[in-house]
Order: sequence, then C-alpha cells, then structure tokens
Amino acid sequence: MSDGQVLKPDKDFSKEVDKQLPEAESLALVFRADLLMFQLKLILFFLQTNVQGALEKLTALEKQTRQVIFSFTYLLHNNNACYRHQI
Repeated sequence: MSDGQVLKPDKDFSKEVDKQLPEAESLALVFRADLLMFQLKLILFFLQTNVQGALEKLTALEKQTRQVIFSFTYLLHNNNACYRHQI
C-alpha cells in the first residue's frame, strides 16, 4: 500500500465538512455543558449527603447532651431533697 503513490479522493468533501463542522462543535459544546451540569449535580448530592450525615451526628450529640443535663439535674435535685431531709 505504501508504494509512494499519492491517492486523491474521488470527491472533495470540503463544503460538507465546512457546513457540518460548526454543527458538530455546537453539539459537542452542548454535550460538555450537560456533562458539567451532571457533574455539578453529583457534587452537590455528595455535599448534601455529607452535610446530612454531619447533621445527624450533631443531632445525636445534642440529644446525648440533653440527656446528660437532664440526668445531672435530676441527681442534683434528688441530692438536695435528701440533704434537706437529713437536716
């Protein structure tokens, strides 16, 4: 096949390429924009998921703190009541 001969195409497709190339580039830009939007939505989803997990952990910690404060207040109240009865 590579005997040194230069092969010429039967038809010149330059006009067709010149006409369709901008359309193909436009479609490629739309595809890139769609892909970028998908990536951004995916990133936002993971950020929201992580925020949701963080909020769940903080809520659990807040609940534990409330329980400890309630228990401490209850014990303090009972100790004061017992002390008053001893006097």
